[in-house]
Amino acid sequence: MIHRHTLPITLGTVVRLGALVALIFGVGHRIGGASGGAVALVGAIGTEMGFMIFLGRRYLRALPPIGTGAPTQGEMWHFAWPLMVSQFTEGSLAFVINIFIGRLAQADLALAAFGVVRGLAMLLLSPLRSLAHTAQALARTAPEERVMLRFTWIAVGVSSLLILL
Repeated sequence: MIHRHTLPITLGTVVRLGALVALIFGVGHRIGGASGGAVALVGAIGTEMGFMIFLGRRYLRALPPIGTGAPTQGEMWHFAWPLMVSQFTEGSLAFVINIFIGRLAQADLALAAFGVVRGLAMLLLSPLRSLAHTAQALARTAPEERVMLRFTWIAVGVSSLLILL
């Protein structure tokens, strides 16, 4: 992220999805059911990990030696607390909504509809979920932060239009 080399992350995702499809058709028919899906998922994640290790070797070699310029505890908390809060609220929001939806007259229909709508919204908003991480890694000066904010507002606008459509 610091050196703005994010294409390997995208390639890793493509490799994981390709491996998942291949393993579902290859292993899923032999094992079947949820066990076959679990084996395919673990295999796909392992395939992506191997691919990322292969691609990441040169970045690992380019890192400074251990012990030079290590971040302080305060710097790590400054970087990490927004990510932790974001993940906590994202996970707990669906849980709380499900509690209230489950109390409706047609709870099963409402829960199913919420699952579909939430899945679609998460798909459309997935690029925006990475913006906090990207801004923290890339925006080091005020001008870079302004560029990042402008890009964020454009991305939010486009995603909102897609959701409205």
